[in-house]
Amino acid sequence: MLRAQSLLLLYPPQNWDTASWIDNAVLGTIAACIVFCPLIIIVSILLLVGVKKNKPSLMIPYMVGQVIGLIIFSCGMPMSARLSVLNQGNIMNINLVWECVLFLIVVSPQVYFLPVVRAYYKELKQQIEDMNRIPGGEEEGMIKKI
Repeated sequence: MLRAQSLLLLYPPQNWDTASWIDNAVLGTIAACIVFCPLIIIVSILLLVGVKKNKPSLMIPYMVGQVIGLIIFSCGMPMSARLSVLNQGNIMNINLVWECVLFLIVVSPQVYFLPVVRAYYKELKQQIEDMNRIPGGEEEGMIKKI
């Protein structure tokens, strides 16, 4: 089913009404934004709480959300570019250039902040593990408990 839909984007029929299909795609994108924007806000708040309270487990939803967002946006960009070309009938149109610029503006901070947050997550996790270790190793800790 998915392959048939992707083939429709690559080779649309001659009597295909691209304007109505593009309108439906835009409405679907707006509906997805209405659903996902509150989730992004919640995940970002969890990240801030995790940083403030030194809880690395609250940072995981942010990292997962960023990876999913990068995948979805990276898959959607070629389809959007293809629809732009279908709509205009010209490979070199200004809409395609603006879509590429928008892609770079959105993806660049995501690609930058994902490793930054992951590095802080690893550092915080290591600090918590170091604080929980018993000084002197396992054997000395067992002797102290007995």
